[in-house]
Amino acid sequence: MNRKIFFCKLWFRGHKKATDLWPPERAKEAHEAERLYTVLVDSIERPNCYLDITNKFVGVSFLDENLRDCLEYHFQEIEPGQLFLSKAVHRQYNGSSDTVTQGDTFMFKPDGRVHMRKGFFNPHRLETADTTADVRGNYSPFPEFGEYDDLIRKDR
Repeated sequence: MNRKIFFCKLWFRGHKKATDLWPPERAKEAHEAERLYTVLVDSIERPNCYLDITNKFVGVSFLDENLRDCLEYHFQEIEPGQLFLSKAVHRQYNGSSDTVTQGDTFMFKPDGRVHMRKGFFNPHRLETADTTADVRGNYSPFPEFGEYDDLIRKDR
C-alpha cells in the first residue's frame, strides 16, 4: 500500500480536524522518544483514518463520510515490539448527526476470550456476552516510523 500520510499533535474529534500539523522530522522524534503523535492517512482535512501512537499503545480510528469515528481499534504492547488488538469499537449514528445510536465493543484476550458489549442509546439498553475466538489475526508488530499499513487494515 502506498498511501499519503501526514502528522499532527492530535485529531480533535469534536471539531473534526487536525491540530498542530507537524513535519515528519518532529513526528519521528516523538516516535523515537515514545511520545504521543498522530498520523493522518490519505488527507489532512478528510483522512480515511488516523492513528494515535505512543509508548506501548496504538489507537486506530476509521472515519466515515461525516468524519465520525465509526470503527476504532486499540492495540496494546504485550511484549517488546509486539502489539495485540485488545479492543474494537463499532459505532452507528443517527443519520448525518454526531449522535451515537449504537456502540458495539469487543474486548479480546490473547488466550482467545472475547467479551462483547452492545450498547443502545435511545432508549438505553446494554447487552453483554462472552465467547472465544481465533485471535491469531490480532497481532501486529509495533510499527517502524512511517510504516502503518498493517495497523490500518479493517479486516481483522
